[in-house]
Amino acid sequence: MNAINSNEQMIQKINEVLQNKKDAIVNIIKVIVNL
Repeated sequence: MNAINSNEQMIQKINEVLQNKKDAIVNIIKVIVNL
């Protein structure tokens, strides 16, 4: 696997993690608003 390929995979992984964190934060805010 070449460097460009592994960089793209790493970026994709980071984006997934960030998306998950964003979703989690949105869910927490929804819970707080509903209290």
